[in-house]
Amino acid sequence: MIKTFISFAFCILVYIYGFCTPPSYIDQTNQAALYRSIGDYPSAIKQYKLLIKEKTLDKETLKYIYLPLSESYYYLNKLSDAKELFQKILSVFPDCPPALFGMGRVLFARGKFDESAEILKKAVKVNPDFPGNYIYLAQVKTMQNEIEKARSFYIQALKKDSHQVELRYYLARLYQSLGLNEEAYIQYHRLENVDSKNALVLAKIKDILPLLARKPEDIIKVKTLRKFSPLRVVKFYEKIPVIRIGINTSHRG
Repeated sequence: MIKTFISFAFCILVYIYGFCTPPSYIDQTNQAALYRSIGDYPSAIKQYKLLIKEKTLDKETLKYIYLPLSESYYYLNKLSDAKELFQKILSVFPDCPPALFGMGRVLFARGKFDESAEILKKAVKVNPDFPGNYIYLAQVKTMQNEIEKARSFYIQALKKDSHQVELRYYLARLYQSLGLNEEAYIQYHRLENVDSKNALVLAKIKDILPLLARKPEDIIKVKTLRKFSPLRVVKFYEKIPVIRIGINTSHRG
């Protein structure tokens, strides 16, 4: 009876302690990361801002607070806040790959294409294996009507990561604008293999079929000899043109 009472009292103390003790730094960063993972960026921002008041910018806080906060601002279209934070990061860590990419992406979203290209080219030098840098450079060059350069950057991105569905779509559309209909059809065909009921892809294929000089089966038969790596089976629905590339930040746990 006494042992039971002591055990019960101990559990009560643990319970009270758990509610009275302020959450640790690790708990707070994990909570903020959880908010981000479910797309609750306002809550994530609120949590990160509390942490920033207590922590200075160093390598630790860069990874777990400053970069995720910058990305959260970006996804809420708070571009001024995102830019300001990326500038702060780059003033301390001028060669930080995620910050360079993030800044390039923010500048692109604000229509600052020359500035975006300059930052993204530096990002490529610092981190040449990250496909996002090439994808956004291709987007910049497309907006600047430098289509061949855009094509080159898309192909470089594809060499880095052949699995990105959005990348295949943008490359197909670019091929189509250049009149390279067979190449465009190959990319659309691969997307159809991922999601055979995707209305946007099916509409694109329908539009391009009359423009092909050869039968589709002949094009695919020849081109599949290149042994494309398989795409991930994902449901990207009808609105494909959404390049949503994170800045490769991570969280604890």
